[in-house]
Amino acid sequence: MPLLHLLTEVDLRRRVDLSVKAIRLSCLLLAVSVLGADLPPDAPDPSWRTGPVRYLLVVREDQEYKTLKTDEERAAFIEKFWAGIDPTPGTPENERREEFWKRVEEANRLFREAMIPGWRTDRGKFYVLLGPPEERRQEGSYEVWKYVALPNPDADPEVMVRFHRNTEGKFHVGFTKLEYWDPSQKSDGPAAGETFLGVRTKGGSLEMMKGRLRMTEFPPAAVQANFSTASLQCQLRYDFYRARQNSTRVVVTLAASRDQFRAGNGEVQIPSLTLSVAVDDARKGKPVGSFSAPMQVVGGVSGPEARPLLVQGAFTIEPGTYKAAINIVDTMSHRGLTRREMLDVPDFGRALAISSVALGRLRDEPQATTGAGGQTGAPAMVPEPDSTFRSEDTILIAYEVYNASHGGGTKLDLDVMYQFFFITEAGPRQVAQPALLHHQSSESLAYSLPLRGWPEGSFRLNVVVTDNLSGATTERQVDFRLSAGP
Repeated sequence: MPLLHLLTEVDLRRRVDLSVKAIRLSCLLLAVSVLGADLPPDAPDPSWRTGPVRYLLVVREDQEYKTLKTDEERAAFIEKFWAGIDPTPGTPENERREEFWKRVEEANRLFREAMIPGWRTDRGKFYVLLGPPEERRQEGSYEVWKYVALPNPDADPEVMVRFHRNTEGKFHVGFTKLEYWDPSQKSDGPAAGETFLGVRTKGGSLEMMKGRLRMTEFPPAAVQANFSTASLQCQLRYDFYRARQNSTRVVVTLAASRDQFRAGNGEVQIPSLTLSVAVDDARKGKPVGSFSAPMQVVGGVSGPEARPLLVQGAFTIEPGTYKAAINIVDTMSHRGLTRREMLDVPDFGRALAISSVALGRLRDEPQATTGAGGQTGAPAMVPEPDSTFRSEDTILIAYEVYNASHGGGTKLDLDVMYQFFFITEAGPRQVAQPALLHHQSSESLAYSLPLRGWPEGSFRLNVVVTDNLSGATTERQVDFRLSAGP
């Protein structure tokens, strides 16, 4: 073989080898680049400040982080940063930190555009800082998000954010009353407040998100990844129970027709509902907090078609009077609702007190061991928001008694009286003799009564509890209806 041909062949092989190595190196660098962009949350890397957390940093924090030289210094800075905006300092959890990274993860899944990660898009930015909107809808080439219960009571109660989709399929935010500050454009941080999103009031002043992001998930829960596309037709009921000293548990019961959750095969599917509540102090007009939790089907999905499906959720808050924005979304049917309610949350304090009196139907489940007209400790009862019963129903009454005396460790000794009144135009008229039960020893009480033979109309139940050890007495009333209809 001629020397020239040999050199050419060797050179060609060498070039091929070099090309293969270059390709392998490029793939390796690409993999490293991709992995580098997907570092674990809060990894003490120099690029931490340019990742999603840049939405929360003010300029002085950004500049300080750039001066740090070691992973140890950066890790200490990161922990100090999150501790400074922890909504519950002194507890093991940092709800704001957990919520932030959950939203980043969801934004990456929901809003990726071409090679741009979801958190860097306009929609991702708003999702990370404000959480999922209460409503999301399409209007031609626009996607419109609606937020309610923003922090400033003087601002509009609803804020709309419009994203326009261009010919490349990317969404860009249009006009909105929310404004964004990029920390790279400010020398001393944002002009007002402590984060980069705010809403202008009617007078033109700017109210910022407290804690640097709007907490729609508190205590932390899975970020709501789906949005309502249809209205959820239902009734709501609110019951109040003591959670611990100086706090009250609010139980929300939803009743909805089963047809709204019917699958293509005609069967009722179990909904996946999330309850989110944003609460303002009714007197001061200041935001108190936000809560979110999954709701649970109670009483099962089986049963008469005419009976509504019942679902419950709950949150805990201090006693007081509040303006609450209630948002409920089903991720299965994509139905949802948003309501504004006045909630008068009772203080069960230290005196003898009764929780909300929940009314429901005594079910036919085997565990329902209640005798007719008798007391029970484990009734199969679900409170129903409309409190309308039929003559063939057995009504079940359930409640809790708080702050009864134990008499130096002895059992409770309670007398309970149930009085029923028929509501007429002339006022309530007592029907039948009051039912009196002596020496009840449980704080959780219930009473059942068949309604057969009762006339149609509106009734009032008065529950009177007497503590035989202290002599204290307390009472609570609740109304219900008796109907001949289904």
